[in-house]
Amino acid sequence: MARPCPATRYRPCPGRVASLASAGLFLFLQGCTVALPSLWERANVAPPGTAQMRQPTGEDPVTTGSVRRPAEPAATTPAGSLPIPQADWDAAKAVLMEALADRTDTPSLPWTNAQSGMSGTVTALQRANASGGQICRDFLGSAIKDGKEVWFDGRACRTTGPWAVVELRPWRRS
Repeated sequence: MARPCPATRYRPCPGRVASLASAGLFLFLQGCTVALPSLWERANVAPPGTAQMRQPTGEDPVTTGSVRRPAEPAATTPAGSLPIPQADWDAAKAVLMEALADRTDTPSLPWTNAQSGMSGTVTALQRANASGGQICRDFLGSAIKDGKEVWFDGRACRTTGPWAVVELRPWRRS
């Protein structure tokens, strides 16, 4: 007969057989596995560290979040549709080229066209590598004349030479 545990007088203490049985059951259940399809099989991509990768036939692999850009800079703003007059854009663009220089933290730089009386600022924003070894930067600019504000934004790219503005559009604050 099992002797009662000191803490509880009504139940017997678990014996050595019960402890061994529960440990054996635990070890036995550790070997059970369920085969589920892996993430690598669903994506049709080899797991890291393997030498070969299965490619789907007839499909172009797409990376999430990727954006394809043209290989060469192409201006997207047609002539005559600048957000500010051409003479003012020329003054702003000259200062923009300074802001796009290879500096890590470029503050907003002011520009002024003394002939028209328009002035504003340009700010080079983020740097991103585009396809074909290009380096591109987004920018934001403002123009003020007689208390009226005009905002514009765009993107400039270069490979080795000078920066070229490839996108320019009016920007509306929301």
